[in-house]
Amino acid sequence: MQDPTTTDCPAVESFIWLSRHDPTTEVRRAALAAMVLTTKTLPSLIERCRDVSDTVRRTAYKILTDRNVLRPLSIAKRIRILQDGLSDRSAEVRLAAQELVLAWFRSSDSNPIKLLHRLDTEGVPETSQLLLDTLFTTLPEPDFNAMVRTWATNYLSEQRTIKPEMLTPDAAFFWRALAEYLNKRRQNQPKQNPHSTNDVIADEESETDTGAVSPELIIPSASSYVDMTKRLVDQLVQMVLAEEFDEKAMEQECIVEHVLRLALSLDLSDEFGRRRLVTLIHEWITSPVVPSTLSTHLLKVHTLLEPNLRKRVNNVIEMISELCDPVEPQATINSASEAPPSKTQAESGSQQKDTRPVELQPTLSKDVERDIRLKIAKLEVQLNEVNESLHECVRRKEFERAMGLRDQCAQLESERSALLGQLHGENIKPPHQTTRNTDTSEHIQPKMGHASEATVRSTNNLAKNAIQLSGDDMLAAGNSNRKRQKDQTSQK
Repeated sequence: MQDPTTTDCPAVESFIWLSRHDPTTEVRRAALAAMVLTTKTLPSLIERCRDVSDTVRRTAYKILTDRNVLRPLSIAKRIRILQDGLSDRSAEVRLAAQELVLAWFRSSDSNPIKLLHRLDTEGVPETSQLLLDTLFTTLPEPDFNAMVRTWATNYLSEQRTIKPEMLTPDAAFFWRALAEYLNKRRQNQPKQNPHSTNDVIADEESETDTGAVSPELIIPSASSYVDMTKRLVDQLVQMVLAEEFDEKAMEQECIVEHVLRLALSLDLSDEFGRRRLVTLIHEWITSPVVPSTLSTHLLKVHTLLEPNLRKRVNNVIEMISELCDPVEPQATINSASEAPPSKTQAESGSQQKDTRPVELQPTLSKDVERDIRLKIAKLEVQLNEVNESLHECVRRKEFERAMGLRDQCAQLESERSALLGQLHGENIKPPHQTTRNTDTSEHIQPKMGHASEATVRSTNNLAKNAIQLSGDDMLAAGNSNRKRQKDQTSQK
């Protein structure tokens, strides 16, 4: 009765109309199931994935699964179908969407990288993460183990790092997601008695017998991870310095992002690799050429390496201070004071000899200088907070509060300027200033200019992310304390 070769087939038109507009759920479902799947009827089938009826939505996903519809769909439609189905309120619809994921995985030659390539991992990572979470939990255990072992053989080197020729955003995304899943699965397993050696040996033998994969199969050591990450960040920095803001630079930044997130799954028992990672994280956070979009992930790794909240906040403040004022004033003053006299000085010296000694500006001790830098960094953080509140008040048209915040911002800026002057010795004037001292200040002044735009942007992002992470940590600590007090009260 249906003729797909005819453009205006009346039967096809009737089925499309019934599936879209009939008020009866069973009629819409029957029309959808009886409709021939063509390029003309496919949009109607995709529309029914958002039908008001759970039965119709489930039928639409079953049709997509049975007929293995993947290639005719655009990337945007694939993402929408997966996002809607896997997060549907109906358990039956979610189950049908999970079957669709398995069908698409098998049609991609059981290659997860090929399946991710058919989505937009860089633009919509949430859907790709939802896809992998579903794939990991719904695949049968033998198929999951075979997939992981095949991928590790093809993509990983002997050091369990991705081979350079196989490194793509999709491969890095899958590597990070798989490592997180394996670690989470191990943590959720029933914990054995640590003093029972027989249980541990029996557990290892059972893993070997069943062929189950472990995180150690794909997660590198700390030293190997540091070597690979350093190479990737160096490549990204070279692209940034060369101003190559093209597709390759965006892919490289995406790869670095997922590799940094992989650090949260590492085994940091290797003290040598851990120290190297601490040093590199500090260098990358304080580097103005490393993209500021990576500051969130770098701070999360820093949180992992330094679990103590107070020490971590102090370290971040020192990093902000280094970003705000990377020039060492002592070295600048020394180099400026050793500058040769100008032509005017030589002529005046030949006419009149000044016997008074030249007094240089007194230098600050390291402890005093460190305290001043910490105060400056704290003021920078407060300025960022006040500026954000000021913009929010202006947006809400709360002008009275905005005026108070403006005055507070001006006061903080004044305090910061005073500390900067104290740091550079601008508020300390020698009793006898000669012409040479005046020229020396001219040499010093150009070297104490404002930070570059990239440095300011990196500082603002670093401060904002540090405040957010520290606030989350303090909130978690407060919740833990309240829970502990509640438990103590219930025990009493």
